[in-house]
Amino acid sequence: MVIGKFGIWCAAVFAAVSAAALPPAFSVDREGRLRIGDGIGFEWMAYQDWKPSFQQPPALAPAVGFPKVLPERFELEASWQLLDGVACRFFETVETAGENAIACRWRLEFPERFRALLVLNGAIPAAELGGRRCTVDRDAVELPKRAADFGGRKWKSAKAVLLETSGSTVKLEGEFGFELFSAAGAYRLRLFPKRNGEAAELTLKITAVPAGITAEVREAVDKLGVRRPRVLVDRFDTIRKNAETPLGKLLAKRIVGNAELLLPMPPQPKVMMDPMRMLSASQQILARLNTLATAWVLTGERRFAERAVAELLNAAGYPDWNPQHFLDTAELLMGVSLAYDWLYAELTPEQRDRVAAAIVEKGLKPSFGPKMWWVSTTNNWNQVCHAGLIAGAVAVGDREPELAARIITRAVERLRYSLAASYSPRGAHPEGPGYWIYASDFTALALDMLDAAFNRNFGLADTPGLSQTGDFMQAMTGPTGFTFNCGDTHTFQRRQLSFAMFSLAKRFDRADWLVPWENGMLETYCREKPAWKQDDKRLLPLILTGLRPPVGKVKNGPLGWFSGKSAAAPLAVMRSGWEPDAVYFGLTAGSPRRNHGHMDCGAFIYEADGVRWAMDLGAQNYSKLEKVLQIWDMKQDSERWQVFRYGADSHNIARIGGQPQRVDGKGAITAASGNMIEADLTPVYAGGAERVVRRAGLAADRTLTLTDTLQGVKPGEIISWQMCTRAEAATQTDGSLLLTQGKAFLRLEKNMPGAWEVVAEEELLKPFDQKTGKVKMVRFTVPAPASGAVELSVRFLPGGK
Repeated sequence: MVIGKFGIWCAAVFAAVSAAALPPAFSVDREGRLRIGDGIGFEWMAYQDWKPSFQQPPALAPAVGFPKVLPERFELEASWQLLDGVACRFFETVETAGENAIACRWRLEFPERFRALLVLNGAIPAAELGGRRCTVDRDAVELPKRAADFGGRKWKSAKAVLLETSGSTVKLEGEFGFELFSAAGAYRLRLFPKRNGEAAELTLKITAVPAGITAEVREAVDKLGVRRPRVLVDRFDTIRKNAETPLGKLLAKRIVGNAELLLPMPPQPKVMMDPMRMLSASQQILARLNTLATAWVLTGERRFAERAVAELLNAAGYPDWNPQHFLDTAELLMGVSLAYDWLYAELTPEQRDRVAAAIVEKGLKPSFGPKMWWVSTTNNWNQVCHAGLIAGAVAVGDREPELAARIITRAVERLRYSLAASYSPRGAHPEGPGYWIYASDFTALALDMLDAAFNRNFGLADTPGLSQTGDFMQAMTGPTGFTFNCGDTHTFQRRQLSFAMFSLAKRFDRADWLVPWENGMLETYCREKPAWKQDDKRLLPLILTGLRPPVGKVKNGPLGWFSGKSAAAPLAVMRSGWEPDAVYFGLTAGSPRRNHGHMDCGAFIYEADGVRWAMDLGAQNYSKLEKVLQIWDMKQDSERWQVFRYGADSHNIARIGGQPQRVDGKGAITAASGNMIEADLTPVYAGGAERVVRRAGLAADRTLTLTDTLQGVKPGEIISWQMCTRAEAATQTDGSLLLTQGKAFLRLEKNMPGAWEVVAEEELLKPFDQKTGKVKMVRFTVPAPASGAVELSVRFLPGGK
């Protein structure tokens, strides 16, 4: 006998043929593979000579007339071609055994003297089972949240297995051997049936009772009824009332002006950005529908509704919503669902049917496909995709209550993990401020939609750190308005208008988050002449759903901010004040291999006198790079690190022997205050030094001193200090470097002899690298002394003093 491996059967990977015949928690596909809820899937495997045969075509061929889908019963008879041409007969019966239960019988008949191991395999994503327990007869096993932390258990004989998953309590009853272990980030189940002569057979009763969040969501969906609106708002009076405030009047006027520009435009065609993405088209539709639907709510003018309906029907007519890149699907789903709900009374019954069918077939159901890796991940995809799905589920919940409940249950469970990773411990977002806007905008939408539809968000708003995350964005914005653009944030990423800041400021009563940026930026935008373009303001009309009244003078935030030592991507900033010409310094640590990470552990940005002097280049266009490099491979020797913007060459760090940073290391910020930041960067310089510490101190006279202390460096090894800047740079006779931008000056003084080197970016770029223009690296080098210890110190003197 041999030990087999699993296939992972997540929710609805296969097309079920008996969902209507069995209790709602169960379905079976044409080859007899069984699904329970959204997380557990079972299939049979037979093993010979350490090689498996799967319960799927072409190995399994149903007999003529099978499968049979009868009322409350599924039957399958098939031939099963195993290895070496060995043919077996396979029989399966699944039938209803109560409101929440099914009875299953499987039998595999072997040829005479044939030997093989037959196993019923199952898998549950860690997000479903992690942190809960499995009980085998009376033996309870506590399961860690991370499946990788579980070593596995095996029972020779079992009669009852109880699985407490996120959505239901599942009980397996029969007589079988049982094994529970982990692999590939999931919990795996294995049931060993008895062999009786020339056959192996297993009989089970499986009960799945909704529990926890599933029961709560089902109750909420059942009460949803047919009332409209229910996506994001439960009454239009909220929007109209907010439009009567001083800032709301400006915003309403701009929205209607934008809608006027859309009236003569044709509906958005389905245009692919590249073979994988159509995100631009989806975002354009979202922007158009948000604008037109809001303009109709504000004015009641039929022309806006008619134009929105044309856009709706056009999008519904797309052959698909590009589920291969589900961000496209999610944003399109968000726009279509909101407009369908808000304009419901303006749609004919036939139009409602067409749009609702598109939401279900092109938006909701594809999310249960086999390559939906984002479902349980913890990056921005999770928040964006689940928010779009919540919109769709709420919109068609009266038509598809079971599907809506499954969608929302899964979204709430998966968002819990993602939000915990995205805002813990103090609201810091591991993907940087650029992706904070994307992730948090859709997180805020998800919370607001749940509250509007069900008057509850199932505890998601209580996620630790979420109530502080506006502080993160305030800290990440320098006096110039540019953000601390570490990782894959754009090069000149200014603070952007964010739906999340308005929504979360209202939710957590933090009016200070809206000044000096959000309220001012919104007013400036609203006073501009309407001009329609594809930009980052596609959620702008929705700000009217939760606009705070204008506030007076609000006390400035603290001069120092620290993400906390346990943050996935630790960050710390300090500033001399909140005035436009203040000194501002930020430092990042963490691991280069974090999602959207760069080799920037210990990198810094620096502003003074209204100028960003030390900069980070941020992201490069993904789709162009993907054509020539494997940029999402984070291993040490990956092609990703050859890209100038991603590797060590462009970042404001120290270098040892010109070597890259170690991607398996993680730097830590060990101390931070309003005038000092210190980081232990040793792990990312492993093999080059025994200890590396970077310390920055900001004096009362606005002078910044940055010191790198290295120990255990090989004598004679070249150590370099480098900084990326757009400023004009000129060496001085006293050994300093004078930087100039416009009428502003900055002097850099180092503690080491030798010349400064100024290297234009053209000398560092490879053919696939994106040019920035005027960017240069200023740097100096020193050999490590015989002691292996060296201290590099650079003073930043604003004004060139």
